[in-house]
Amino acid sequence: MSDEHRLFMVVGIPGSGKSTLVKKLALLDEGSIGISCSALLKTIRENAGCDSWAKFDELSASERKHFIRAVTDELRDCKMLHRTIYADAHMLVQNRITHQLEVALNDADAAIMDGLIFLDTSPQTVFKNITDDNRNGIRQRPLDSLDSLRDHRNLELRAAQTFCERHGLPLIIISNEDNMYSVEEVLDRLARRGQLDAATIDSLSTQIDRHICAIGAEAGPALVLDGDRTLSESDAFRMLDKALGLRDVNRHAFESFGYNLQSLKAVRDNWKRVSVGDYLDTIRSVADDIRLREEWVKLLSGLPTAVPVFLVTSGIPQLWQRILTNHGFDNVRVIGGTHPYLDKELIAPECKCRIVKRLRELGYWVIASGDSPIDAPMLNESDLAIVTPDGKGSAPLIKELDRSGGWFYLSVEGYRDRPNALTFEAITSLVVGMINLDKYPSIRRVSCSEIVSSYLRSKIHGSYREHLVSEHKRIGALFMRYMSKSSVDLSPSKTAVIGVERSGRYLAEGAVDFGNNPLLSAYPVPVSAQTEVHQNGKLLPYGQTFVVPHLDTDSNRIFIFDSVIHSGVTIQNVIDALPIQKRFEIHVFCTEINEAAMEKVRTLGPRVVFHCIRISSRQFRPSHNNDMGARLFRTTS
Repeated sequence: MSDEHRLFMVVGIPGSGKSTLVKKLALLDEGSIGISCSALLKTIRENAGCDSWAKFDELSASERKHFIRAVTDELRDCKMLHRTIYADAHMLVQNRITHQLEVALNDADAAIMDGLIFLDTSPQTVFKNITDDNRNGIRQRPLDSLDSLRDHRNLELRAAQTFCERHGLPLIIISNEDNMYSVEEVLDRLARRGQLDAATIDSLSTQIDRHICAIGAEAGPALVLDGDRTLSESDAFRMLDKALGLRDVNRHAFESFGYNLQSLKAVRDNWKRVSVGDYLDTIRSVADDIRLREEWVKLLSGLPTAVPVFLVTSGIPQLWQRILTNHGFDNVRVIGGTHPYLDKELIAPECKCRIVKRLRELGYWVIASGDSPIDAPMLNESDLAIVTPDGKGSAPLIKELDRSGGWFYLSVEGYRDRPNALTFEAITSLVVGMINLDKYPSIRRVSCSEIVSSYLRSKIHGSYREHLVSEHKRIGALFMRYMSKSSVDLSPSKTAVIGVERSGRYLAEGAVDFGNNPLLSAYPVPVSAQTEVHQNGKLLPYGQTFVVPHLDTDSNRIFIFDSVIHSGVTIQNVIDALPIQKRFEIHVFCTEINEAAMEKVRTLGPRVVFHCIRISSRQFRPSHNNDMGARLFRTTS
């Protein structure tokens, strides 16, 4: 018999949804079929003259085994004709006469099987499924109490685990709760024959691509988050250890080997000491006691549904999926795991980094957050690194961070006054603003991590003029570095720089001369706040002092810098003041464009190319100062 021909039994208690799973597997897996063992047994017994299940239950054990062997022979023959068979079966069946549970699978079945799939469904869901089926006349089945259903499920699960261990067969347990499985992932696990090993780049990429496709996301912002002590202050892993009576045995594995693949494999083996039923039941009770940090709840609640959010854990994905579902975040994709029968892959620290890298390869701008050194590779690879401080401030993680764009604290209790603490409102506003920018394809989104980090720092330090100036100069220089990677010729003799007073002037000064970069210091036209310049005999028509340098006759490109474009009138005035006898290539650089200015921005195209970090939709702004930058950053000098 060729290894290409496979047979997988799909088991679980009546009402768990096995029939639906078998149909989906057979439909998606090309060259496979689904078979109902109950229907097959019914045909065989009727052909033998046993015309009811009641008569079948009255048969002796040896007579019933004769019929069951006939089912096994039929499955063996079918297996030779088809590449894969998914058989809807049971580990245990209830005798209608004695009401005792009897083992349905035997050694002969094990000899032709390639693995066992157990569909684990909560007693509450099973109760509802049977009730609905009975009411709708789909089928009539006895309805047990929730306690009886729970006992039946635990017995069936224990029998499946024992059967597979005795015969050396792969056991794959699928949780039918909390959006924890897709049919594609079941097939992935079958292809690996249930072996739980390190995640590969290809498998991680596949999971990411599927989730993005499922939610209909387009390239834009994405979030990759750690679980324990990041999304929640609780250490869910240790809580589960304690609840299962393992007395920190898994923590000792990490202390002995470090946080690496070896320790994860040790944890994988430790879980075998616990009954799978107890493991799943304890996960549900522990998860229901865990609350997410208020800041993350508000942040995730404020995100558009099309923003991909991934929780990457080396711990317990079923637990985190239930926690997220309890908080209303079903759309967050959980990747990871350590259980030998329930999980697909071990997620080592480098896997977190690979997930961020894959998202960036797909064009996403990635925000990552964690609390410990194992999250450092992920944060270092991200576009925006956010440390969610643990009880000790996450000092070991901070030592590992090596980022030119810097990193930020999430503004949580005890860290709100830190000079680099970002509020959830600032992060949400940034993400939503980036997405809004995608509505306007004529505007080029600037997503360089260093530029965005400087932009965020300027908002944090907005009350302090020296920080405002230094960060805006840095942003101006980074804008030029960003342009240097494009096809635009940055030859100083061809380009003139205009800075809109005041914050725009700081951006322009940074573009003209920042640090020791020869490219950036080559711009010949400094911007001066003390000089009003006439252009072709015409004083620029501003209510404030704006500065336009004398344009060299060879200049054919204009870079205009403004911090925030609120109405678009100022930019229009600058462009109107340019010499009309010459056609310039005009680029406008800014951190934000208010939605109120978009009509004006449209009228300026295609003559003008706008470069922007985000679209702002804020309607209420301080009005104590007419200068837009001052109003944005609450500065008066």
